[in-house]
Amino acid sequence: MGVPAGGSTSPSAASSQVTSAAASTSLQVTSDQVTSLQDTSDQLTSVQEASLQEASDQLAASQALSDLAADCERVYGPERDIEWAFAGGQLYLLQCRALTTSAGAAAPAAAKAPEVLAESLLRVPLLSNLPEADRDAIAGLFTPRTFAPGETVTKEGADAAAFYLIESGTATVTVGGEFRRTLGAGEHFGEIALIDGGSRSATVTADGELACQGITLWDFQPLVQRNPTMAWTLLQTLAGMLRQGGEAPHPHESSPTSPRSA
Repeated sequence: MGVPAGGSTSPSAASSQVTSAAASTSLQVTSDQVTSLQDTSDQLTSVQEASLQEASDQLAASQALSDLAADCERVYGPERDIEWAFAGGQLYLLQCRALTTSAGAAAPAAAKAPEVLAESLLRVPLLSNLPEADRDAIAGLFTPRTFAPGETVTKEGADAAAFYLIESGTATVTVGGEFRRTLGAGEHFGEIALIDGGSRSATVTADGELACQGITLWDFQPLVQRNPTMAWTLLQTLAGMLRQGGEAPHPHESSPTSPRSA
């Protein structure tokens, strides 16, 4: 009687194959679990590191504010109203003025209509080539600022953070302690700060009560970054100013006494 074609597997061999497959599957599951646990551990470590960094940053910011308040009190005296802001990890002092509590204290500067501000921006060489819509957008970012008599608005060598248009009052510009000029209503200073945030080239001090409209670089720069056409126009204007020694080439009429950036 013939033997059927084909192979056969003994019960013990089949059992061994099943056991090996189960062991391999078990090892794979265990390996995947280890990988998953490692990923979870890495995520937790990352979260913990981020939390520690945030706490460290907050502590550093708190210390920086404390140092700023102490410096203001040392330089300007006690009971000061301090206005500050953080941008790019840098602490900026926007204002440091005496607290006014008397009934006759002057009211803070009122917000200026955006269309009036936009018209004023035509006299600023850096911004004069921008179309009306862009100037309107920039004008909407200005806020009123009032400086007390004798108050330092910008200090030579300090990091720049804002650009100002003077609404009323006068201010004295000095470089190296020497008088350079007096600024009055309708004039401006600090526009280059909106581009590079570099060091101030002059000190500007309020002669009497000085009312301004101001815009900070961290309000201005995001607007420009969202608008490539605006950025390109500003770049072209800066190039033209460099070629012509600081005056922007533009078709609009501008003040012949417009000051350079302070």
